[in-house]
Amino acid sequence: MFSVLSLLSSPPVCLSCKQVKANVLVLGLANSGKTTLVNCLMEAGDQEVVPTVGFSMEKVHFDRCKLTVIDMSGQEKYQPLWEMHYTDAKALVFIVDAANPASMPQAAAALEAVVAHQETQSAEPL
Repeated sequence: MFSVLSLLSSPPVCLSCKQVKANVLVLGLANSGKTTLVNCLMEAGDQEVVPTVGFSMEKVHFDRCKLTVIDMSGQEKYQPLWEMHYTDAKALVFIVDAANPASMPQAAAALEAVVAHQETQSAEPL
């Protein structure tokens, strides 16, 4: 698993196609801004945002990088679904709502669970 910044700044190059294809997971608690970030990456930042149910997938292109961004629902009942996508992810972005200090303990616990999962053990966090 790579960090998003390292993936975009020095992507591993496929010799036959000269392009990088990667899945990026966007995780965080409900209403933390995950979909807003994805919309900004897609240059659709002015869209109305509604809560994600389950997950949504978007294709984002940066130069030679073709990213499939998987925006996972942060609602507690959907959080167990996150781990189903760890294996295929090349990057993981965990969003925290800094404007909501009351959610910090819950966000920290969710992030600790992600980092402790067997499928994310080889990741290098930024």
